[in-house]
Amino acid sequence: MDQAFKYLSDLSPWVAVPIILVTVFVTLWPKVYQVIMDLSADNRRFQNEKQRLELLKLRYEIEAIRKSNGLDQIAADVVPQPPAQAPAIETPLGTGERLSVWKRFGYGAMGGLAPGLYRLLVTLIGIGHSLPGSTPAVEIAATVFALVIMSAFGGVAASFVPRSRASPTLCAMIGVSTVLVLLLGTQPQAPATMPPPSPVA
Repeated sequence: MDQAFKYLSDLSPWVAVPIILVTVFVTLWPKVYQVIMDLSADNRRFQNEKQRLELLKLRYEIEAIRKSNGLDQIAADVVPQPPAQAPAIETPLGTGERLSVWKRFGYGAMGGLAPGLYRLLVTLIGIGHSLPGSTPAVEIAATVFALVIMSAFGGVAASFVPRSRASPTLCAMIGVSTVLVLLLGTQPQAPATMPPPSPVA
């Protein structure tokens, strides 16, 4: 434990800057996403209410024209009467609990941590044979930073899953898949090696 604290004390103060930025992003992203979704829902409700008021205004104008001209025999289908109660909007009900954006983000972040935890285990096991010029403290700090990044990417990807289709397993799988794709896409390729020359007889 003392050795671990010694490694942490040897780290550069600049290592904390990206970790703080990613932590702030991970903390604020669900709130920002929820605000965007709420604004979209409010805008839809506003447009629906505006159309309803316009239809009501037209209905009153038709009724005023009918009464002013004595047109009492207009067919009922020309001036339809509003229903006593608005019909309920039928929405497909999913099975189980609807996951909020916080829960989707959390399950995706946990899924994104899976490849990172494997990498952390490999780093801790291979700490005795580090690369030349590398220290255990640097390797641990880089791995922790990678864990935070992977968690953020997994959570953000899972938060875009539609709420009607989201499930803990699906969000976690999306988090794992997103991180694996990023790892495979950023993995450096080994340089091509030329075969050794054959000895001259």
